[in-house]
Amino acid sequence: MIQVSFYLPLKKALKDARKKAGARQSDIAEKAGLSVPTVRLLEQGRGTLDSLDAYLACLNLEIYGDRLPRTGDRGQRVAALRRAQRTSQRALAKKIGVSPATIVTIETKWRGRVETLDAVLSVLDSGAYLAPVGSQQDIGTTNDPVFRPVASVMNPLYSLLGQFDLSPCPPDISGRELPVRVRKQFAAKDDPLHLPWRGKVILNPPFTDDLPNWVRKAYEEYESGTAKIVAAFLPVFTDRPWWHTYVADKASIVFLRGLVTFEDGRSLKMPACLAIWGADDDLIKLVNEAYPESWITRPDVS
Repeated sequence: MIQVSFYLPLKKALKDARKKAGARQSDIAEKAGLSVPTVRLLEQGRGTLDSLDAYLACLNLEIYGDRLPRTGDRGQRVAALRRAQRTSQRALAKKIGVSPATIVTIETKWRGRVETLDAVLSVLDSGAYLAPVGSQQDIGTTNDPVFRPVASVMNPLYSLLGQFDLSPCPPDISGRELPVRVRKQFAAKDDPLHLPWRGKVILNPPFTDDLPNWVRKAYEEYESGTAKIVAAFLPVFTDRPWWHTYVADKASIVFLRGLVTFEDGRSLKMPACLAIWGADDDLIKLVNEAYPESWITRPDVS
């Protein structure tokens, strides 16, 4: 049985689940009674909900969510979440670009398109993921890790802040690639720790003995007013002095649910967070909406 949770979008979650199970697309097709092209379409985020159901049943997976109700069938749980957010079927349909009848059909008959369901779960901030059938009640107590792709960490940040002005720590220093949308990136030869960081800064520092120097630099550049905002991808090292000196009660912190996985297949072996120096009230409100499954703290400004 698959023992981890796979975060949506469905196309990524399905492929990850299949690979974790050691199955080929042809294996899924044969067991689920689908064609290989249909399986391929599902893993591209397209197809019918009937085909999706067959795929999920093949791997004994169910759609759960941090905000999805626990009772009712899939359509009823989506409808309950929509009503809890005081969103009408018409308003939801308009946001997604479909007809109200399409939403009605998903909620009452569980029929429609995978791409529509993906959009619905995203717009409703469901915090949706795939996990083994019957495991939902154990998600909070299991000792098994869950995983999340790095894109699910960075894309919401870019949707809120747009393109960053600077990425001061290049991959040959950080030791990992991070999807970065940035106007300028320093190279190692530039000696980034001794240059000014201006504007909106995205920091991907090395998780090595040199990490405190990068975190101190981030804090000082924001405090001096050189950087307007600094968002850093950091390990959650609450046992280290630098954390309490430059991060705790200094930055807003998004404690990420799940171990982050990268496009090359590697995953972090430690919990991670986004530390944001310079987030005002309006941005924090948007951050809460963008990371509904995460625990978010703010500096004490009283």
